[in-house]
Amino acid sequence: MVVLTFFFNQKTYGNLASLGEAFTVSAESHQTVFSGQNSEGLVTVGTIESGDQKVLNGTSENLSSEEDGISSEINEIITTPKVDKNELLKVGKETSTPSLTSQAQAGSPDGGFFSGGAEVVGSVTANPFRKYGEEKPNLGLAEAVLVSDLLTGEVYFSLNPDKRWPTASITKLMTAAAVFQKNTLNAQVDGGVILAGEKYTAYDLLEKMLISSSNEAAEVLATFYGYSDFMVSMNSMAKGWSLSETFFKDPVGISVSNQSTAFDLQRIVKRIYDTYPDVLKITRRKSADVTEINLGRKQTVLSNNEFAGQVDFLGGKTGYTEDALENLVSIFSYNKRPLLIIILGTQDRFGQTEGLFSWFKRNYK
Repeated sequence: MVVLTFFFNQKTYGNLASLGEAFTVSAESHQTVFSGQNSEGLVTVGTIESGDQKVLNGTSENLSSEEDGISSEINEIITTPKVDKNELLKVGKETSTPSLTSQAQAGSPDGGFFSGGAEVVGSVTANPFRKYGEEKPNLGLAEAVLVSDLLTGEVYFSLNPDKRWPTASITKLMTAAAVFQKNTLNAQVDGGVILAGEKYTAYDLLEKMLISSSNEAAEVLATFYGYSDFMVSMNSMAKGWSLSETFFKDPVGISVSNQSTAFDLQRIVKRIYDTYPDVLKITRRKSADVTEINLGRKQTVLSNNEFAGQVDFLGGKTGYTEDALENLVSIFSYNKRPLLIIILGTQDRFGQTEGLFSWFKRNYK
């Protein structure tokens, strides 16, 4: 038996990822936003206009324009069929991570959305990328930055990775993980005073929350599970995941007290990748159809993430408040490995993320 021990800047990065993990990608057609109801009862919510905002309790999440980026890696990544939503409703219970051998044989971690035929995105490697360029990243103003291999935690570039910063709507990744932990994704949730007269499944509310960054959906979910208890569960999960610099005041990210660091966000994304991969599957979609149960009316929610729909985009989350400025967590596939890029406190989250990804591809392989 061979025991391998990894040290990364004296940080603990949790369990190493499985050989059997992979991501499927759904590249959907471009959506045009409209409002109102047509003859088929279809209502579209959200926007692709950069100036529009979705507001709750006096704060907002910018809704930026979408792009239809197509990557040359499409044949390397798309190897599994689309998973039916009804199958996802069966997922949600937190499970322990199987051994590397058992996962490689099965081709899929228990409780995930991967099929047995999925191609492996990356295996556990001490040094997954080799540096062959000397170019330094041309980074604009930002409060904190981290570029790392998601599987090993290997850091390739960082700026103030231990600095605490308001998470804004990146909070919703943890909110989604807490909902998945409840294992009640098919529960019917009443909108109460927030979404008056409306009712959705918990899973459809997750889609609204993660794709269009709906503040209302996050509030409704927390209220459904008991607001105070739900916040206790989010912070208990953070403590259990060794997130010593992370705290959540609300499930949306409105409060400036919702704070974390780039290193802690790295751990959050890695744990979600390992345990609740369907959260990331939702975030990489450009749109989703949800159903309001009382009237049986379908709604199309549109992503506010410019990378959504790109075949090399494996998931992530936007965030914005006046205190936090622009935040962005993104995972990209590069040479069949998930590369994590985190930017906090910037004025150009998408441009800087794209620039860092391009820099990495020019200098590492």
